[in-house]
Amino acid sequence: MENLGKNDLGAVVGGRRLERRPIDIIQRLGRLGTSLPLFNGFVREDAITRAEANAHVARSTALDVQRQVRSDAARLVTALHFAEENVALAEEAVKAAQEDLRVQTERYRAGISTLLDELTSQVALTQAELGRVAARYNYQVTRASLEALVGRTL
Repeated sequence: MENLGKNDLGAVVGGRRLERRPIDIIQRLGRLGTSLPLFNGFVREDAITRAEANAHVARSTALDVQRQVRSDAARLVTALHFAEENVALAEEAVKAAQEDLRVQTERYRAGISTLLDELTSQVALTQAELGRVAARYNYQVTRASLEALVGRTL
């Protein structure tokens, strides 16, 4: 509203007694005015430019956030598929280690292999089981990250 100018209206009523005349003369004054700014130092133009720049920054930020979310979602979906494959491979590794331990145990009982071979197979089985636990854990972490990004359970 300050760019439209200012309107002003006022009145003064007063009275005084003059000695020459026997009646009171009442003096009435009135004032009516309008002022319009001719130059405001480019304040309005500066405000408009700043508002447009802020709007552009907000749009750019929103687009960056959308692109980041899409990128994160694609990355997490790929990581989830990778984690699923790792769980499947870890399960196969455990099965292979169990079979190797079974074979080494039978060979040791038959006197064909040493105790060291059987113990090595037991260690391999334990490592395969730890790998399976780690693969399942990574799958759950990746899934939870994707659910947090999406905002709902999968």
